Formats: sequence, structure tokens, C-alpha cells
Amino acid sequence: MIEKWPAIVEYFTVFIVKRNASLMRSNAYKDIAKLLKQSTLKAEFQFIVDSFILFTRFTLKFQLEEPLVHEILMELELLVRTLAGRILKLKQLRN
Repeated sequence: MIEKWPAIVEYFTVFIVKRNASLMRSNAYKDIAKLLKQSTLKAEFQFIVDSFILFTRFTLKFQLEEPLVHEILMELELLVRTLAGRILKLKQLRN
């Protein structure tokens, strides 16, 4: 989705406006247009895409047949620290 970001923005801000103005009256279009005006939206999507692999690793580990309940606390802490480390300074993480 990030690779296609310019095309997505153009579709909702140019193409629909020129070719299918009736869609602009729908609530769905209005919601999307409002979101696209947020300056942080692309960064939020990028964070989700980049974090996806972390969640995938975590969920795959706990989908194994063997019981891993004894590891869940350690793995959750690692997951939270890794995610927080992407947006917080190291000093803040230590506190």
C-alpha cells in the first residue's frame, strides 16, 4: 500500500473528482477524504506495515502445538519494547 501511496491519493483527490463526482457525496468518500488530509496518515500506515513482521513472528510462535505459556510474558515484553523503541528514546524506555 505504501508503494502505491501517490496513486491512492491521486485516485481519491483527482480521479473521483473528475470522473465520478456523485461518489463524493457518500459518507465513505467523505471519511476517506478527511483521512487523506491528515499529515500523519502515511507515517501511520508505514508504522503498521513495518510493525506487521513483529506481530507475525509473535503470533506464529504461539500457534505451535507445544505449550508456550511460560514464554508469553517474556515475549510480550520484547514485543512492547521493540514497538516502543520505534517511537521513544532509549532513556524513556528504561524508565
